[in-house]
Amino acid sequence: MVMEFKLSDVLYIEELHSAVTETGEGIPLMKFWMRRGARGVVLEPFEVDEPIRFIQKNREFREKFLKKT
Repeated sequence: MVMEFKLSDVLYIEELHSAVTETGEGIPLMKFWMRRGARGVVLEPFEVDEPIRFIQKNREFREKFLKKT
């Protein structure tokens, strides 16, 4: 999943610890602080199939995100 915002809406970028893959590769994690009221776009990959289920996954993401805030 990819989230897009305007660069002018980014207030601060906080560097967090790194995650480590099973092969020992480090992946840097960052937290982006966004301006309240900023509008973003969520891009979600999906597979063309019957039935299309990306709408449900998006709904689950939204519910999970709102519980954290």
